[in-house]
Amino acid sequence: MERTQLLQHFETLANTPGAPAKLRNFVLSLAVRGQLLPQKAAEEKHARWQEFAAKFAHHDSQEADEPPFLTPKSWRWVRLNDVADYRAADKVAPSGIKDDDWVLDLEEIEKDTSRVLRIARFAEKQSTSTKAKFLADDVLYGKLRPYLNKVVVAPQQGFCTTEIVPIRSRGITEPAYLGLYLRSPDFVSYANSKSYGMKMPRLGTEDAESAWIAVPPPAEQRRIVAKVEELLALCDELEARQSATREHRTRLVRSALDYVTTRSGSSRRESALTETKTAKSLSGLTSAATRKEDDFQRHAAFVLREFPQLTTAPEDIPALRQAILSLAVQARLVPQNTMDEPASKILATIRSDVAAAVRTKRMKARKNLSRINESNLPFSLPPGWEWTQLGELTAAESNAMLDGPFGSNLKTSHYVSTPGYAVIRLGNLGVGKFVWGKEGYITKEHYDSLSTNHVAPGDLIIAGLAEPLGRCCEVPKELGPAVNKSDCFRFRPHGSICRQYIVCYMNSPIGRELAEDSNHGMTRSRINSMDAKALPVSLPPLAEQQRIVAKLDELMRWCDALAARLAAAQTTATHLLDATLRRILHRTFKGEL
Repeated sequence: MERTQLLQHFETLANTPGAPAKLRNFVLSLAVRGQLLPQKAAEEKHARWQEFAAKFAHHDSQEADEPPFLTPKSWRWVRLNDVADYRAADKVAPSGIKDDDWVLDLEEIEKDTSRVLRIARFAEKQSTSTKAKFLADDVLYGKLRPYLNKVVVAPQQGFCTTEIVPIRSRGITEPAYLGLYLRSPDFVSYANSKSYGMKMPRLGTEDAESAWIAVPPPAEQRRIVAKVEELLALCDELEARQSATREHRTRLVRSALDYVTTRSGSSRRESALTETKTAKSLSGLTSAATRKEDDFQRHAAFVLREFPQLTTAPEDIPALRQAILSLAVQARLVPQNTMDEPASKILATIRSDVAAAVRTKRMKARKNLSRINESNLPFSLPPGWEWTQLGELTAAESNAMLDGPFGSNLKTSHYVSTPGYAVIRLGNLGVGKFVWGKEGYITKEHYDSLSTNHVAPGDLIIAGLAEPLGRCCEVPKELGPAVNKSDCFRFRPHGSICRQYIVCYMNSPIGRELAEDSNHGMTRSRINSMDAKALPVSLPPLAEQQRIVAKLDELMRWCDALAARLAAAQTTATHLLDATLRRILHRTFKGEL
C-alpha cells in the first residue's frame, strides 16, 4: 500500500468521524499480517534469520491455541518470550535515581498514538515509589488498562512506573517492529481478553510472555517500520486537518448563533468569520454600529436558513436549539401583534385571582419575593411584554410552586419495587422532556400522606440542582399518581399562562443563566424554592406565547430532521471509509499495491 493510494481518498477520510484512529488500526493490522509490503526472497536467506526460522515451524492453520491469523510463509509465529525478555528491567528505589534522570509515568504517554507527551526529570517529580529501569531501545509497554494502547520505544535510558514494563529484544526482533506489533489491534484485543482486575485491569506477566507474535525477517521488519511511520505520519496530518476543520466550524457556528441571539455587537464574532459565502454575509452584518429590527429579523432568518451549510456535525445541533430558544424568550422569534392583550393584563388577572382566593381562605397569602434588580436584566422588552417573576405566574392556590418533601418524610427506605405511585426524581428531569425509567415508587399509604406534594399531569417540574440548573419539563399524563422529590420544584401555572412557554423559557440560555446567578451550591449548582420563585421571566401576551410555542415546535422538528440528516451523512461517510479500506485490502491481496 502506498501513500498515494490513501491521498486519493483523503477528502473522504477528512470528512469521516474517527477516520484517523480507524486508519491507524488498519495500517497496523496490515503491517503485522505481512500485507503492507511485498516479501523479498533475498531477505529470507540471511544466515541469522534462517537459523532462527529453523527453530519454529510455519503455521498454516488456525486451530485452538494457534496463532490468531495467517502470515506469509517466510514469517514465523513465536511466543513473546521467545524473542523478548519481559522481565529484563531492574527495580530501583528512589535513592538510586539521579535528579537529571528521565522518569516516565503512564499519563505521559498519549493513548493510541503512543506519543511521549513530555520528558520529565526526577528532580521535577521527587517520586517516592520504586521504579523500573529501562535502556535505550527497550519497548515500554503500558500493562495497566491495555485498551489505552500505550507503547513506546525508549529513545534513551531512564526509569518508569512499574505499570510500564520495559521489554528487551533478544536480538531477532527490531524494537520498533515489536513496538508496533504490541500496538496492533490484534494484540490489544488479546491483552484486553487476558486482563484481570475490574477497576484497574492489567495484563499479567505470564499471559504477556505467552502471547503470539508474528515475526518477519529483520530486513522486512525494518521496511515495515519505515512504511508504517510514513503512513502514520499521514494519519497525523489527517487528524490535524480534522481538528483544524472542527475548530474552524465551531467558531463559525458560534459566531452565527451569537449574532442572532445578541442585540449588541460582540468582539467574539469577529475572529470566527471566514471567507465562505455565509461567513461573508455574517461579517457584513456585524460591521454596522447599529442594526434595525427588520434587518435583524431578515438576517436571523438567513442564518437559520443557511445553518445546514455551516456544519456537518450533529453535535452542533444542541447549540442551534439553544439559540432558537434564546430568540423565543427575547421576543425575536415571531412578530408582535398590537392587537394582542398585553402581558400586564395577564399579571393583573393573576393578582386579582390570588387576592380573591386569599379573601375566601382558599389559599394562604403568598410570601413577598425579592424584587427584580432591573439593572441586571439581560435585555429590554418590546411593548406588550413584561418582566415578572416565576412565582407570580402560578395558579391561585396554596403551594402552587413547591419543593419536594425533605428528610424523614421521604427516604430511600420508603421506596418499593412495585410500580404504581411514582416519585419524580432529578433523573426524570430532561431538558424539555420527561426521562422515563428514573422514577421511584412508594406505597399508596405513603403517597396519601404526602398530599401537599401530589403532582398532576400538566404540572411542570423544575430542577433545583444541576446539571443544568433550572431545567424544566412537563409531567406526562401517562405517569399516573405521583409526588415530587426534594430539589424537584412542582410548578402549577395559572390558566392565563401557556405552560409550554414556561418550559421553553426555563430551558433557554436566558433562563439557565438567571438560575445560575441565584446559585448557592458549594460543590454543585443549586437553588432553593424561594430563589426559583424569584427568578425573572420575560412574559409575552398569551396569544404570542402560543405563537412562540407553535413556532418552536416547527423549528425543533426541523432541528430533529437536520440532526438525523447529519447523522445519516456521517454513517454514510463511515461506510464509505470502511469500503475504501476493504478495497485497499483487496488490492493488497491481489498484489496491485
